[in-house]
Amino acid sequence: MSSGAPLITYEDKAHDISKRVLVENKNVTGVRLVGETLATQWLREVMVNGNFTDELRRWALAPLKEPPVGGVGRGKIVCVCLDVSEKEIIETLEAGADLETLKNKLKCGTECGSCIPELKAFEVKCSTFNVGSVSD
Repeated sequence: MSSGAPLITYEDKAHDISKRVLVENKNVTGVRLVGETLATQWLREVMVNGNFTDELRRWALAPLKEPPVGGVGRGKIVCVCLDVSEKEIIETLEAGADLETLKNKLKCGTECGSCIPELKAFEVKCSTFNVGSVSD
């Protein structure tokens, strides 16, 4: 991690726990968790999405598996190959996308293909919802 950059740290030598979160311009640019790693997934999401709020900052080193209230998670990862979440898929479908658009835009379903049945199910679910919500 860079020297001189804002660094949030926690050390517990008795339990062999060391945590460091590097923050630059309100974005998490590095994370190192040793000994206790419950926050790995949500901190990774914060790094990717760049939404490191003051609320999340207070809890960044806590042993929490989920972000605290006020944090925004991505939801279940549907396409593991390309790290595409359920939330991203639903938002794209609600914007009018179909399966081919999902593949082109998010790239989900383009590697191993094991997520395609779930993508098709989301497509049906979202199209049914969108058709049912349109008024004449």
